[in-house]
Amino acid sequence: MGAAILVCLFSLPALCLAPATPRFLVLALGSYRLRVELAVTPEERSHGLQGRFSLDPDTGMLFLFPREGRVSFWMYRTVLPLSLAFLDATGSILEIRTMKPLDMHLVWSSSSRVRMALEVSQGWFQSHGIHEGDHVEPVGETWEECLARIGGSP
Repeated sequence: MGAAILVCLFSLPALCLAPATPRFLVLALGSYRLRVELAVTPEERSHGLQGRFSLDPDTGMLFLFPREGRVSFWMYRTVLPLSLAFLDATGSILEIRTMKPLDMHLVWSSSSRVRMALEVSQGWFQSHGIHEGDHVEPVGETWEECLARIGGSP
């Protein structure tokens, strides 16, 4: 009995650290659709796309922050070349940056109004004619509804 309790106690940290089932959202960027995995919790945001060796076309990751502010990203253990868009709370693209694989330098947003960040394969924004000032929207709902539904309240 005592051994069983010890096994359970030592298993708890592993269960707590196990990655949650990814949540997804479809975004509209003009006439284009992008299926994104959500990074909402601090652990999800910290892990990002680390350890991935490919990214399907028209997919990415959307990072949701608890409040507006300046944010930074790095490419620790990320081997994919990425493009990164910093978004405000309305989905307006504030800045687009290029991220180099395995680069340990922080890439900071210039704006302090960043509420979300969108990572896609490097060059995706350019090849689809998406620029700073363009708007990103969740398909079928407003940002306010979306954030309330997934736990990233506005």
